[in-house]
Amino acid sequence: MDIVKSLRQIIIILFIFAILNLSLLYFQSYQIMKDGRVVNFSGIVRGASQKLIKNELVNHQGDDNIRKIDNIIQGLKEGSLSFDLPSAKNKKLLNKIEIVEKKWQNLKDNIQAFRKQEITAETLVKMSEDFWIATNSATFMAEKVSFEKVQSLRNFYLFIFLVNLLVLLFIFKINRKITKNIMARIRAEISLRSAEKKFHQLVDNINEVFWITDIEGNNIIYVSPAYEKIWGKSCNSLYVDYSQWIESIYPQDLDFFENIMNSFVLNEDNYFEVEYRIIRADGEIRWIHDRGFAIKNGDNKVYRIAGIAEDITAKKNIEIRLNQQNIELQEKSEQAEIANKAKTEFLANMSHEMKTPLNGILGFSGLLSQRITDEKSLSYIEIVMSSGEKLLALINDILELAKLESGKLNLQYEPVNLRDIIQQINSKFSSIVKDKKIDFYVDIEDDVPDIIEFDTLRLHQIIDHLVDNAIKFTQKGSISINISTTKDNTKYCSISIEVKDTGVGISQEKQEIIFDRFTQISGEINREYEGVGIGLTLTQRLTQMLGGTINVNSQLNKGSVFSLLFSSVRIIKSSSYLCSNFNCAKKSSNLEKKPLHESLNIEKQKLSELLEKLDSYQQEIWPKVKQSLLIKDIKQLIDLLRKWEQEYEIKDLLDYANCLNDALEDLNLSMLDQIIQDFPKLRNTLLKK
Repeated sequence: MDIVKSLRQIIIILFIFAILNLSLLYFQSYQIMKDGRVVNFSGIVRGASQKLIKNELVNHQGDDNIRKIDNIIQGLKEGSLSFDLPSAKNKKLLNKIEIVEKKWQNLKDNIQAFRKQEITAETLVKMSEDFWIATNSATFMAEKVSFEKVQSLRNFYLFIFLVNLLVLLFIFKINRKITKNIMARIRAEISLRSAEKKFHQLVDNINEVFWITDIEGNNIIYVSPAYEKIWGKSCNSLYVDYSQWIESIYPQDLDFFENIMNSFVLNEDNYFEVEYRIIRADGEIRWIHDRGFAIKNGDNKVYRIAGIAEDITAKKNIEIRLNQQNIELQEKSEQAEIANKAKTEFLANMSHEMKTPLNGILGFSGLLSQRITDEKSLSYIEIVMSSGEKLLALINDILELAKLESGKLNLQYEPVNLRDIIQQINSKFSSIVKDKKIDFYVDIEDDVPDIIEFDTLRLHQIIDHLVDNAIKFTQKGSISINISTTKDNTKYCSISIEVKDTGVGISQEKQEIIFDRFTQISGEINREYEGVGIGLTLTQRLTQMLGGTINVNSQLNKGSVFSLLFSSVRIIKSSSYLCSNFNCAKKSSNLEKKPLHESLNIEKQKLSELLEKLDSYQQEIWPKVKQSLLIKDIKQLIDLLRKWEQEYEIKDLLDYANCLNDALEDLNLSMLDQIIQDFPKLRNTLLKK
């Protein structure tokens, strides 16, 4: 149908262009003829007027010639059927003809005057020469107009020629497409015959039943030989009576099967899939997995239904056995969960009950320590208090673990100052690390935010456990806390925390079990290190609850590194530390909190004086410098900072001044602007030191 339609289109196009070309040819011939008559009659006017003047000079009056010239001039101007002349439409030609008409009227008046002997022959000839000049000019204009029309027609014919080429190209492409379609159909027919042969070879040897029915599903068109093996009936019997397929379906599955098929036919779906049981001729019940799809004709209408029916009896029996096993496993799992929950609740209740008398022991031991003066007795009480505190910490850990396992531990997100947490941990362990004579370092990168949104208690608990573990297993060397950050954007960042020690280390095989409950890696060697092995388990669970990860990297006798990573942490307040170009002290031994003037090695009075100067500059001058960024003002600030550095001997002032000077010399305006914007951070940095 597409090929016939395309051929019809080609015939119609060719017919239209044939008519168009004939019309244009006729129009061109007619136009050339008319333009030629205009030029010809323009020449006739001149010749007739010359003959008229000659006759008048010899007293042969020619009124008939005068009327003839009148008619020709009028015909050139307005058109004439008798002369077959078109009307003058070109403005320039029309103007020339009107001039000829005026000259002719003047010449006629002179002829009448000559006849009355009012003018001489010389005057008449002179007037006639003016008329001939006008007729020549009109003739030339007519020739020019005719030439322009012919030229225009040539251009138009060139356009038509190009259009004809395009049409021919279009026709060529259509013919090529028709040829391709014909060849494609020939190849498709050959391929179809080959495919049908292969199809029969395939479906006749597969274990699945391939079937084809009409759209109503009432007549079987084809069924593969596997039908006889699965259904236990002959294919010919199904061709004779298709209803035997429906009759073989297990009665309890028949309604479900018919609903699926009716929905497929009525809704004109493209695919259906259904599982049902059949009863074979020998009475055996089998499970069938049937898939069908619609076959459409060239008009996109469904006219056949094809499908594949597969015997899944063996698979179904396995599924049934697995479902039964899963039910049994589910029941056992629920029983185990109930028992585990009961154990966890018992453990939590016991831990809670143990805390009450333990708090009493610690409280009264504290009171006794204030009243007893005997040193030996006082040492006994201190042992009781120390043991009680360790037992209380253990009970608290057990309670936390029980809450985690029962799902009753709730997180409380709030603004958290990470540096405050580290300072608190330092204060807690400072005396212990001094007694053990090991160094304790903290390295917090400048760009770590001041305030983040986190669970303060749980974060403190995690770092506390890791530091406590590091101190417990380190006899010499050092322990360090390293905190860094990677910003995702202005609102969120990733926080990395590392607790590193130079302790006994962990072997590779033991690193896989250190986070298991009640596991202490050195327990089998000696009892030097106290604990029951739930600290790291609790640390890992808390870290995971907070959306983080914990990893360990360790070697025996070389120490361990525990790494925490918390992603997508919300920033409430960015770091107020200056950029890394400024020399901010980040490491300190034992992290003892000292008064500001002591940490900066400056007298308290002089420090107060410097802070007042910085505050005054920030309030009065800095806003103007920040707004204008004038080189003169920036140089004054650099000189002022260098002067204060010499006076107060605080290197941060010089570092900030040098940063400003470098950006100014490099003409790095963006960096200069950023450093000026950070001026308030200089004072805050001094306060934090």
